[in-house]
Amino acid sequence: DPEVDIAFLLMDQRQSGHVGLAQVAALVETVFPDTDYESDFFRRYFGQDGQHSLRPTHFSQFFADLHQELGRQVFVRASKPANGYLKPVDFVEVLRSALGWRLPLSVADRLDSLYCRNPFEAGEAAARVSMLSGSLHQET
Repeated sequence: DPEVDIAFLLMDQRQSGHVGLAQVAALVETVFPDTDYESDFFRRYFGQDGQHSLRPTHFSQFFADLHQELGRQVFVRASKPANGYLKPVDFVEVLRSALGWRLPLSVADRLDSLYCRNPFEAGEAAARVSMLSGSLHQET
């Protein structure tokens, strides 16, 4: 996967063929400055002391899991008091900040209308769009 290869090369600045927690943190901090590197996730990949390193074969799985972990950490920080619930506005902010690059533009542009509207108005709007597009058929 080219995305994984590029990420590995960006983190392996010394061209040693492996990446440590310090190299990962240096890059991740530029985008997610409040990341918890003491979490179980980072310990699982880099050991309890953070001294293990990853070769390219293990890095690809780490990189895939990293996206989920960063999203989880952003969600947990936004969920106060740690009850697993976010207001719609906060949920939209989490989606944009942690996962926005993965959202199709058609979804990203409509996040506010999808999550922050009165549910009845949103349902009516969705029904109107469906009717206009012909996906709802009226029975005779």
